[in-house]
Amino acid sequence: MKKHLLISTLLAGLLAASQLAMADDTLGGAVLTKFGAIKAGNAAGTIPEYSDEPLPVPSCYNPAEPNYYCDPWNDKPLFTITAQNMDTYAEQLTEGQKALLRKYPDYRMDVYPTRRTARFPKNILDNSVKNQTSCHTINDGQGVEGCYGGVPFPIPKTGNEAMWNHLLKFSAVDKAIKAKSILVDSDGRQILMGSQDLYVSQPFFDPKLTAPSSGDDSYYKGRLEVNGPARRNGEKIVITQTVNGDQRSYQYLSGQRRVKLASDLAYDTPRPSTGGISAMDQERLFCGKLGRYGFKLIGKEEKFINYNNFKGSDYKNCPQEKYFTKNFPNPECTRWELHRVWHVEATLKPGFRHILPKREFYFDEDMTFAGTADNYDASGELFRVDNAISYPFYTPGYGGTAEANTSVDVRRGSWSLGHFSGFQGGGQRPVGEFPSSFYTPESLAGQGIR
Repeated sequence: MKKHLLISTLLAGLLAASQLAMADDTLGGAVLTKFGAIKAGNAAGTIPEYSDEPLPVPSCYNPAEPNYYCDPWNDKPLFTITAQNMDTYAEQLTEGQKALLRKYPDYRMDVYPTRRTARFPKNILDNSVKNQTSCHTINDGQGVEGCYGGVPFPIPKTGNEAMWNHLLKFSAVDKAIKAKSILVDSDGRQILMGSQDLYVSQPFFDPKLTAPSSGDDSYYKGRLEVNGPARRNGEKIVITQTVNGDQRSYQYLSGQRRVKLASDLAYDTPRPSTGGISAMDQERLFCGKLGRYGFKLIGKEEKFINYNNFKGSDYKNCPQEKYFTKNFPNPECTRWELHRVWHVEATLKPGFRHILPKREFYFDEDMTFAGTADNYDASGELFRVDNAISYPFYTPGYGGTAEANTSVDVRRGSWSLGHFSGFQGGGQRPVGEFPSSFYTPESLAGQGIR
C-alpha cells in the first residue's frame, strides 16, 4: 500500500510540474529556467529546486593537478536499490537498469542526494532565450538553422528537437582529455583498447559569435591521438559535425602512413576503442547523424541517472583495478541520483539498417549530456545499456564532462568504457582555443609519423 501511495504521489507531482511548465513557457520566469528546465523541485522533495548560485571550488582541488576533479561533498548514499527492492522504485528505473538488477545478484545502485549542478555562462543563457523563437529544424529534423550558441530548443516539442538538445550540449568551448579505452570481457579480464589524447572544440558556443549558425557551420570538432597499445600507436582521427546534420571523418593509420576519408566511422560501425561492444553512434549516448531513426518525444519523467559522478575518474579512490569489475562498473564507484529527464524513443526507419533498431534515451533536463540509454536488437530484446559519466567543471564554474559513457552488453556480460580517466594525469579540463588548422586532414598528414 505504501509503495503504491509513494508512486502515485511522485507521478502526481511530476504531472503537476509538467502542466505548470506548459501553462507558463516564459524562459527565466517563475516556472522555467532560461534553458527550459523546471525550476521547482518535485512534490516528494527528492529533486530539489534549481539554483544558479556559482559552484564553489572545493578545498580538495589542487591546481597542480588541473585534470583531477575531486569530489566536493563526499556524500553518503541515501539508499541502495537491489533486485530485492527494485519493485519499490520501478517507475524511476529504466528497463535496462531493471535487467541488470535481475541478471546480476551483486549489481546494485547506490542512490545519493540529488544535486542540480548544471551551470551556464550568461551568453549561453541569453542565446537559449533567443532560440525559443529563432531556432528550428530542417531536412525532416536532420539539421537545424537559426540557432544561437545556447540550448537550441529550451522547450522541445518533437523527438528530433530533443535529440538536437543533446547533440548541441554545452560542455566547454575547447577542452583537452587524457584517457584510456578499456574493455572488460565476460571472464572479467581487462583489455586496454587504447591510450589516447582527445581534443574537443564546440565552435557553436564560441562567445565571439553573434549570428546564428547555419549550413555547414561546425558544432563539434574532435581530434583523437592514440599512443598505446603498441599496435595502435600513432593512429589519429579527426571528426567534424555540422548543424545541417553532416559529418566528416579523417583517419591516419600508422601502418599505412597516409590519411584517408573515413566515412564508415559512423552509425553502427563498431567503435575500435571499445572492442566492438558499442557502435560509433553510441558514443556520448548518441552522436552523429539522425537520418536512420524516427524520434518520438515521450515526455518528461523522473529517472535514476549517473550524475556528479566524480568517482568515475578518481584515481585516488577508484583506480582502474577497482573500477573495472566483472560484468559492470564497480557500484562503489558509481553515483546515482534522481533527476527529471526527457524521454525520447528512437525507431529505425523502413529501408534502413542498424544493429540497434530501437533505442530509449533519457536526457537530463538541466545538462542534456547526462543520462542513460537502453538499446534493443532486431528481435526486440534488450542488448546494450549505456550510462553517461558526468560531473560539473567547478573551476571555470560552468560546463562539465560529456565524452565518457559505459556500455554494458547485457547478453554477453562484457562491458567497455571509451574514455576512462581514473589514473594519475588522466581527466579533462577546459583549455584555450586551438588553431583553425588543428582539425584538418592536412594537420594529421603533417604530424602522422610513427
